[in-house]
Amino acid sequence: LDFEKDLKITAMNSVEGEKVPFAEHMYPTGPVEIWLGQVQRIMIKSCRQSIIDSLVDYQAQKRAAWVKCWPAMTVLAVGCTYWTSEGESAIKAGKLAKWFDKNISQLDDLTDLVRGKLSRQERGTLGALIVIDVHARDVVTL
Repeated sequence: LDFEKDLKITAMNSVEGEKVPFAEHMYPTGPVEIWLGQVQRIMIKSCRQSIIDSLVDYQAQKRAAWVKCWPAMTVLAVGCTYWTSEGESAIKAGKLAKWFDKNISQLDDLTDLVRGKLSRQERGTLGALIVIDVHARDVVTL
């Protein structure tokens, strides 16, 4: 957790060094079992907010840039959400081949990105996303 000098809690951090800002800040006051419960509630709310914000941001920029702006689990959740939504739309519209080509292009963009200079966290996020994208590609080709 990130604490300010006055003990206000403002963010959570993963073991890998990834930071997720809290959707609301809090002070650890009263019995520890009470405020830790509040921390857990805010953690869940913050993860949810990260996903909501990222769903909007996904459409605002290229995917290769978008993946570097969000926490790993947000990227994986939103990436799968859009894959499912776009896949369903493509099937209904009879445009699965065109959508498949878009997926291949996105996978190529991620592959190019992974060849560049990345932080350890970005490389881990991209590795996980590429594995999911490859499996998703295989689902469509079968």
